[in-house]
This record gives sequence, structure tokens and C-alpha cells, in this order.
Amino acid sequence: MADSEIAAMVDPKWLEKTKAGGDEHPIIKAFTIAHEGNSNIRLDGVLTPIRWARDAIEWVYDKLALFTPVFNQHGPPGDNSHEGREVIGEIVGSRKAKEGDKAATIAAMYIRPPFHKLKLDMASIEADITYAKDKETAWLTGINEITGIALGDRRMFNPGFPEATLIGSIAAFGQGEETVNIKEVKSAVGVLELKPEDVFSPEALTGSDSVRNFIIKEKKDAQEHTRRVSDEKEELRKELEEKYGGEIATLKTENLAAKTSTVFTTISEERKLDDAEKNFVSRQLRHFASPSGESEKLKDEMNVFVDAALEDLGLLKPDLGIKSEEGEGEGDKQEVDSPGSTEIEDEMMDPDKNSLIPGGKADLEYNK
Repeated sequence: MADSEIAAMVDPKWLEKTKAGGDEHPIIKAFTIAHEGNSNIRLDGVLTPIRWARDAIEWVYDKLALFTPVFNQHGPPGDNSHEGREVIGEIVGSRKAKEGDKAATIAAMYIRPPFHKLKLDMASIEADITYAKDKETAWLTGINEITGIALGDRRMFNPGFPEATLIGSIAAFGQGEETVNIKEVKSAVGVLELKPEDVFSPEALTGSDSVRNFIIKEKKDAQEHTRRVSDEKEELRKELEEKYGGEIATLKTENLAAKTSTVFTTISEERKLDDAEKNFVSRQLRHFASPSGESEKLKDEMNVFVDAALEDLGLLKPDLGIKSEEGEGEGDKQEVDSPGSTEIEDEMMDPDKNSLIPGGKADLEYNK
């Protein structure tokens, strides 16, 4: 509903009197309080659907008196008395209206300052009525008095009429040609809890130099914050690396070394290495170092190491007194060519005694 339509329902003399009494910008809310159709009301303690004809809506308009009290929520079920209930406003005007093809009654309600911030978007009448009913429904036959109006928040409040909703709200200023100053405008915006987009278009907002400069500053501050956080993280990383890098590297190396034996056992089983191959390679493991230092790559890197070790073993077999059977592959059983070959093999595979084993003590002594 347009502000001018709401203002037209209110007596100017009452408005001036209210302003003179201390409420400089009275808040007036307009609600549809009744409309043609069905509503749910409590009859004899039971919630009952009741039909409201066009004449009944006329009766609501006729019986709605100025200054009828307005409450926050209904009282206890079946009790429309005012005792113990806090009045948050009063009726200050009304009018007949059409909502689609339905007749309706609209009421203008003054909301007292202490209750401006209440969320009030549904309305429900409290009245002394007469009615008739059959097994299925009831219908209004008269209204003796409208005793009050209950307002509430649609999320928690179920009015009798499903469309008894807030249709407009104004903060009343001066009448006629009186000029409204910026202080009054700001006051009204606060009272009505208006957001900038409720008053101005997106084009008007983004076209404002102050708004545009604020957005630019916010973006710049956000980017600067992101850069500063990134620099701080990098600085911390370097500091930790400098302080603990050696220890971390040592721990990683020790961790990989601890896994080496277990991984080699898995490899030897998968590749079906015989005892001679396992013994030879296991004695070389002390020379193994993971090139990447990463656990995920340890098995692949060790397989490369085992390949090289087995290749060395193949070259050493003639000197170790081990000969391969024709057609044998990795892991096939080996035969020694003399009764004493086991002792020879142990001695020849000992890197402390065999100078042909690269990196062993004997090799190092030989190459001095």
C-alpha cells in the first residue's frame, strides 16, 4: 500500500497531538484484518472453520472503532480479555478495500515507540460475534464488538485469516508542504529498519562516490590482507625450515631406513629371490639411500637398487663358485660345484673379505 494511502486513513489532528506528546515520527502500520473467504476461529474451545461473506467484512469495518487496543499476540485460548496483556498500539484509521475479487477491511495501527523493533507482520481480530453452524462449517451472523487486534510474527503466529498480513508501514512526518530535514529522514530510516537497497536502486548506490570509494578500499584492504597472510606463512615456513629442517630431514631418513628391511622382505617374496640372492642383496642394503626421500617412492627405488645388486651378483657368480643352470632366471635355485662351496660362498659374499664387492671393507682396502 502506498504511503499516501496509509496517511489518508489517519486523522491529522491525532497525528499532531501524538507528535506534540513526544513521538516525533509516529509509526503507522497497515494490515488487512479481514477478507472474504474462510478463517479459523475458536468456537466453544474448538478451532473451527468459519465462512465470511461480503456482508460480514462490511460489519468488521463498521464495528472497528478508533483507538481499539492492539496487542502483541493473543491471550490464552478462548480468553479475549485485556487483563494482564500489554497494549503495544491502537487503531488510528480504517478503510474498505478490494483484494483481487475479495472485499477486505484494512486497519491503520499506531505502534508505540517501545515496540518499534518487534517483528509484526500478521494480524488477527478479537471480537464478540454471533454465528450459526452445521456439521461441517460455521458462518457469521453478526458482530457485536471488536475488542482488540492481536499482531505477531508470521513464523510463530497463526491468524484466523490466512491473508491478514502487513501491507504497508510509514513513519509520519509533517503534513502538507512541510519540509523534511535530513535528521528526520535518518530517524525514519532507523525506525522503519530500512536497508539502503530499500530506498535506493543499485545504480544509485554504485554511482555514489563514497560507496564506490568504500568498495575500492575494501577490495584493496582484502587484497593487502591476503598478501600479508601469504608473506607471513612463507616467512614462518622458512623460519621453521631453518630451525628444524635438519632434524626433519634426519627423522625422514631414519624413518625410511627403518622401513627398508620390511620393504626388501616384500620385494624378495614378490620376486622369489633365492637364499644366495637375498643374502647378497641384504648385505648391500646399508649402501641404499632413497633418492627422493619419500615413503611413497621407496619400493620403486629399492627395486632399482635390487636390480643393480642382482646384476653385480651375476658378474660375481663365477668367482663365488656358483654356476647357473641353463635357462634359470632370477630366484631359481643355484647349485654349487663342490662340496665346500657353502663355506666359499659365505666368505666370497662377505664384503669385509671379498674385494670384488663394491663398497665393502675389502674393496676399500684394495683401492687405497
